[in-house]
Amino acid sequence: MSKVFVSFLGTNDYLTCNYCFGSQKVTRVRFVQDALIQLFCEDFGEDDRILIFLTREARKKNWNDNENRQGLASLLNALSNQTLIQDIDIPDGSSEEEIWQIFSLVYHQLNQGDEVIIDITHGFRSLPMLGTVLLNYARVLKEIEIRGIYYGAFETLGPVYKVKKMEESLRNAPIFDLSSFDTLMQWSSGAENFAKFGNPDKISRLLKNIATPRLRQSRGKDDLAYQLHGMAHQLDELAGQIATNRGTQLTAGTAAGRISEYVEQIRSAPETIPAFHPLLDMIKNKVSGFQENSLENCLAAVGWCIEHDLVQQGLTLLQEAVISIILDEHNLDWRDRDLREIVSDCFHVVNMKKTEKKWSQRLRENRNLGRRLISSPLLMNLASDYDALSKYRNDINHAGFTGKCKSDVFRKQLKQKYEAIQKLKGDASTV
Repeated sequence: MSKVFVSFLGTNDYLTCNYCFGSQKVTRVRFVQDALIQLFCEDFGEDDRILIFLTREARKKNWNDNENRQGLASLLNALSNQTLIQDIDIPDGSSEEEIWQIFSLVYHQLNQGDEVIIDITHGFRSLPMLGTVLLNYARVLKEIEIRGIYYGAFETLGPVYKVKKMEESLRNAPIFDLSSFDTLMQWSSGAENFAKFGNPDKISRLLKNIATPRLRQSRGKDDLAYQLHGMAHQLDELAGQIATNRGTQLTAGTAAGRISEYVEQIRSAPETIPAFHPLLDMIKNKVSGFQENSLENCLAAVGWCIEHDLVQQGLTLLQEAVISIILDEHNLDWRDRDLREIVSDCFHVVNMKKTEKKWSQRLRENRNLGRRLISSPLLMNLASDYDALSKYRNDINHAGFTGKCKSDVFRKQLKQKYEAIQKLKGDASTV
């Protein structure tokens, strides 16, 4: 794993100034790269690299020495010790083809796992923006880590003609750390994964990345860090319960309830950045269908499965939810395995039109309960949907070796049966 400094060299006739980053100051430098490397690359060694991308004009005006002025190349060679400095030619970026050439040139200079610092101060046309987008792409495919994004704000000193009249000691230009924009891009990606696919992994990692060092530093006394870490854990917990069909845990609604509590606590914390609020709203809306100790949560989880294409989980949850709903209607313990099997037998009796003589032994041993369940209008109305769910569930669980359904059939049937069961349950509740 290497540390890499990435910068685009511009073509302007840069003036000498002092670049300031917090309490640190690098004085009397023409090039922001000079200041940034002094500030942020002190720990670079022989395995690390400084990459300067430059057009032909930038090389001529600012890379090479000329007119009794040192170019950036000479300055960096004096600074870098054993660090490898690479000057890499790029086209002007004056066409779409050239922009893609630049993309390829920069991307192929980065190696798996590199730790990257990027300077976006200078560059022709779209180069700085292209650099930040490209690094986000490389983070996914090459697992690079972005250590910092920096911008030297020389323009805060005013127009060039005024700066020329200023004493050099007064030319103090700030360096802005724009790494939070990269963090925002990661949050955006995580939010998209959660919104579209129901996958909270990236959001959870980002939350833990913020919370863990703060908890360690405060020895567990940082309230906001505790809440962020707690929400990360509960998001993982809820998604895991749905992915593995944990009906009892989903019915309890503990994870969803805690997520909602954490959302409100984090929202009210003064340290929470405004850009985080829409994400909090999205997370709360995502879990709004879950309640405390409610069988309705199983149906909410099926809705989640339909939205995020978790077809196998959805079929299983929906069929098991139907059994729970029947038992709950008769004030029976839906956690009892024997009772659940009796309800399944009752559905089989109704669908196959079996007489009592042909009932299963288990059902004959519980004849009075069986009669009561079978006479239930809700069970009668749900019987055909339950039977269809059994067939599709068996087909998908046996990997298609015992059935002939195509993949799109399962999606359609899950949605149709879910809507039909919701309607029948709603109609029964109004009777």
